Amino acid sequence: MPPAAPSAVAAAPGAQPSATVWVHRQDVNDARFFRAGLGGPLTVRRTGTAGPETYEVADGFGPLATLTAGARTVTVRGLTRTFTEQQKPFTDRFDRAVTGWGTSPGGGRWATPTTGRAEFRVEGGSGAAVLLEDGFSHVATLPDSLADVDVTTVLTLDRAPAGDAVSAAVCCAYTDDGYYRARLSFLTTGEVRLTLELERAGNPAAVLDGPVQVGSGFRPGDRWRLRLERTGTALRCRAWRDGENEPATWQAAGTDGTLGAGRTGIRVLANKGGTALPMKVLVGEFTVAGRRPEPPEVTHDLWVRLLDAPFDGTLTPALERRLRAWAGDTSPDALAHAAMFLPHAADAVDPVLGTRVLGEAGYGPFDAKTDDGTREVGADFWEYMGLDTWTFPNGEAPAQPENTGPQKRWAGFLDCSGYVRMVYGHHMGVPMVNHRDFDGTNLPRESADQAARGPGVVVAGFTADGVPGRVPPPLDGLLVGDLVYFDAYGSADDDDGEGDDRGTIDHVGIHLGRDQHGRRRFASSRKTPDGPTMADLGALSVLDAGTELYSRSLRVIRRF
Repeated sequence: MPPAAPSAVAAAPGAQPSATVWVHRQDVNDARFFRAGLGGPLTVRRTGTAGPETYEVADGFGPLATLTAGARTVTVRGLTRTFTEQQKPFTDRFDRAVTGWGTSPGGGRWATPTTGRAEFRVEGGSGAAVLLEDGFSHVATLPDSLADVDVTTVLTLDRAPAGDAVSAAVCCAYTDDGYYRARLSFLTTGEVRLTLELERAGNPAAVLDGPVQVGSGFRPGDRWRLRLERTGTALRCRAWRDGENEPATWQAAGTDGTLGAGRTGIRVLANKGGTALPMKVLVGEFTVAGRRPEPPEVTHDLWVRLLDAPFDGTLTPALERRLRAWAGDTSPDALAHAAMFLPHAADAVDPVLGTRVLGEAGYGPFDAKTDDGTREVGADFWEYMGLDTWTFPNGEAPAQPENTGPQKRWAGFLDCSGYVRMVYGHHMGVPMVNHRDFDGTNLPRESADQAARGPGVVVAGFTADGVPGRVPPPLDGLLVGDLVYFDAYGSADDDDGEGDDRGTIDHVGIHLGRDQHGRRRFASSRKTPDGPTMADLGALSVLDAGTELYSRSLRVIRRF
């Protein structure tokens, strides 16, 4: 197969517009876009003294482009855009073997208490919370901090309550200060009641609505669905037997603005005086169908283009013409392509290859060896497209038996370096190799090789002896579109529960620019969010947040 070049693509039938993940915005700084090529003579000046030679090109309207000696990447000022991310829904069916509740398919790792008064484990396709003591409440939560949310669970009890009621609740806005909950109470009479409540730390629960009787005749094993929706200050909930139609109306509703964003989860309680213990609350499904944290937004007028060859320090007439043309060009650049694999991005098919080359990507299939809900690493750009193999310009043709035949095991997935290769290699045209011929012009397969021997120039991060430093490099020379490399995995608090500071580059992302809070945000493909993300599930996707994982584990910055 020939080396990939930037491809013409056609939207798949029924696809949504790509504006779901990035949009143009017109403002007063867009004059250059409408008057491209009319800004008078171009001037060039060297900017900065540290790192690679960087040059600012300006016209009569001000800065037009930034070029770097030895790199093909050019940042050009054009139409203003906003990049954001709408997170994707997920359902956890607890189909794994783990200690605790493990990791959900798209919501991160469950935080379950170790109080000695309850046990949390996965068994028989359910998340089990075993109540060992009466009068004690337990909460299992997911890490993503959400504002608006629509969450549904399926649950039951393995024994009939005796002595007093047992309840289970869906929670949202959970923090150390409190949470909202839709509580389903199973009474000793078999009656099932629904209550909407606000729980504040150190205070009795405040009832927002209810209790409302929603059923009777409960028997152990009867499955109930419980749904809680929050939009702004409005909360509402309903419950119904699994297998029956969802009620058309909300059974309990209220308005409260006490709490902000917080985690979602499950709360279980055996009332004081309960005697049918130990008892299991069994959670068969946990679905987050709609969720809205404060969405990350990156807004600027910088577009990332690639020259045919690395810049040699000379502004030729041909290069002048190209820069002026790029100022008015709205065809997808590197940042647009990076956004076209985020959640809800529209599918697009290459008419020549006949394969999907754009659209929402996952990270990888579930790891069958561990059976703990985590995902495998290994999905390259050609595997995302569902191809059996790919022949690189140097003759390499990596075999991937798992991606052959009708079951394309890696189709639709991209790991972190595969994501970079899809964006900068397949779509932007940087030549790629797999595991040999790292000559400084080709884009290798693995993030460590990209950082050390990839195309372009190193902006910061390597020591004098050519190894990555042990602390984050300065961000002074960082530009939009730069590749950021991390030593991220090896401790318990990272995206994959592995950690950092091992001295090995093991993760890569694409710097997008400053978000609405002024933080330098990047996009990368990660296990916990299950694919490319610029948001913060698992860890903040920012480079300048102090002790946060990716801020402290950044090691190398490279410009292709």
